[in-house]
Amino acid sequence: MARSRLSKKQQKKIVRQTFLIATVAISLLASFIFFIMPQFIRLADSFLNGSSVLEDQDQVPPQAPILAAPVSATNSASLPISGVGEAGSQVVLMLNGEKLKEIEIDDQGEFKFRVPLTEGENALAVYSIDKAGNESVQTREYNVSLDTEAPVIEIESPKDGGMVELRKNQIVTIKGTTEPQSKVFINDRLVYAKSDGSFSMNYELEDGENKLKFRAVDKGGNESEKEIIVKFRF
Repeated sequence: MARSRLSKKQQKKIVRQTFLIATVAISLLASFIFFIMPQFIRLADSFLNGSSVLEDQDQVPPQAPILAAPVSATNSASLPISGVGEAGSQVVLMLNGEKLKEIEIDDQGEFKFRVPLTEGENALAVYSIDKAGNESVQTREYNVSLDTEAPVIEIESPKDGGMVELRKNQIVTIKGTTEPQSKVFINDRLVYAKSDGSFSMNYELEDGENKLKFRAVDKGGNESEKEIIVKFRF
């Protein structure tokens, strides 16, 4: 009778152990199916597609591209600009606050654009996007003025066709106005127009007829010419 009770206890113990082992085995199998296997499949797929888990986790934005400072004014409606950035990234061109176009930065880290300008002020800036989709900060805006009109030259003094007399008046002050910050050549002598467009220069007259030739070149490269005649006698 005692042996029978001992036998039953041993059988119950064996059943409990078997149940425990089965439960652990089922848990391990479930973990393998639902956690380990998906990670393994994802990793294998990443390698087969030529990418890596590290690329998927890249959240570091690229350095902002460096834009070569363009001219401040031009008379050409198509402006070439260039710069450097992270090789293989896309550089995005912004014109007047709107996305205009994007190109890939080459293996040397260089890029070039041709920008269509409109008459007046044009604001240019760029930023880049790496292969993981991270965006850099935008560069500062560069303002480029498209100016296709030639500057107007107005001569205040001396008067065209005027007469200057006496040696003490032989040196005259030429005064005039044109487009602000233009270069003004007076008989090939250079003077710069001020911010209000005014310019002046002292000039020594010769006895007889003096031809004064003016040529103004604005910041956009547009030119205009004018000529006056001033007579002088001692």
